[in-house]
Amino acid sequence: MQYYSKNKSIVLAALILWLFSQGALALTVSGGGETIITGGNGDPDLGNLVPVKTVFAFNATKKKGHVDGRFECLALAPSAPGSGDLSANVMYVTGIVSELERNGRKKAVMRGLARITGLGAGEDVPFEATIGAGPTGATFSLTVESLPDVVFREIVIDGRIQIER
Repeated sequence: MQYYSKNKSIVLAALILWLFSQGALALTVSGGGETIITGGNGDPDLGNLVPVKTVFAFNATKKKGHVDGRFECLALAPSAPGSGDLSANVMYVTGIVSELERNGRKKAVMRGLARITGLGAGEDVPFEATIGAGPTGATFSLTVESLPDVVFREIVIDGRIQIER
């Protein structure tokens, strides 16, 4: 009986590995809400540090090796020096997700090409978003090729990010 149970476990593990290799198990990520960029923008030593809020939304699915998805992120900064009114559009990223992979149990990475206005403006700009699952307090980071030395590290202040297999 123990021999049968051991072989059954091996067969089950082999089946799961085969399903993953065939792309039969889909990966879906989705989210939306608002974030605050950690550390804001600017240089505190120069006295020009400002808060930056983003509004984000994305949805992507990978099934049988095919990825279908969209990514949107709008960055808003103060409308005037010293203002707490975060309504000035400083960057907008709208892109198509072409790569999606799991990165640990509660993280995923999306890559694709985006149209960007404002900071890092350009057409077909490669982007990468690393997302962490969860409600308020979840994190994600965004990099765009047109701003090679910048990583936008963000914390969700309202909304949710989901990663489902």
